Amino acid sequence: MKTIITASVKTSTAQALQNVTKGNRSNVVCRAISEYLKQGIEFNVQDVPTKRLASVLMARLQSENNWQHTPLSLGLWELIQTLDDDKI
Repeated sequence: MKTIITASVKTSTAQALQNVTKGNRSNVVCRAISEYLKQGIEFNVQDVPTKRLASVLMARLQSENNWQHTPLSLGLWELIQTLDDDKI
C-alpha cells in the first residue's frame, strides 16, 4: 500500500530528483527515507570503481605531501590513466 506525503526539500535536491525518471522518483525517495530511518546506508568499498578509489587516494597523498609526487602517487597516476571510467 502506498500513500502520498508532502515534504519540503532544498531546491538543489528537488532539481537533482527531476533528473530521475518519473517512474523511479518514488522508489528513490522511499529508499532514501528507509535508509535514513535505519540510521545509515550500508557501504561496501567493493562497489566503488577502482579509478575513483585510486584518484581519491592519489589526491590525498599529494595533499599530505604538499602536492609533491611520491613513487606511490606516480604509480597511482599510471593506474588511473589505464582504467576505464566504468571499470571496477
